[in-house]
Amino acid sequence: MQRTKKLEKESLPGIMRFQKLGGGTFHLKDGRRIKPMQVFESTWEAIPDSFRDLVKVLEKGDTPNKPKIVENFSIPVYAMAHVGAGWYNVINAQGKAINEKKLRKAEAEEMLEKL
Repeated sequence: MQRTKKLEKESLPGIMRFQKLGGGTFHLKDGRRIKPMQVFESTWEAIPDSFRDLVKVLEKGDTPNKPKIVENFSIPVYAMAHVGAGWYNVINAQGKAINEKKLRKAEAEEMLEKL
């Protein structure tokens, strides 16, 4: 497969909205990691030359004054999960235990109150 440049540098000024196509990840010159199908805002110059054919421009032109939309915003929810024989874990919304060791019921309830 031969890679070709679809867009010229002169035609793309300022900050624009892009979408990463294909598999794999790459790093922008400012250090951000871009994953497959991720939508991000950046300048054309910040995208490495070898990955410029793997991005699609969604919105051209300067977009610095647009409010940023927070996607997948969720409030952390914590709960107690019974492990067995009187032991409990305090878990987050994804079901991952946030305590290092199993706790007794009173200790788990106290930890929940602090969160």
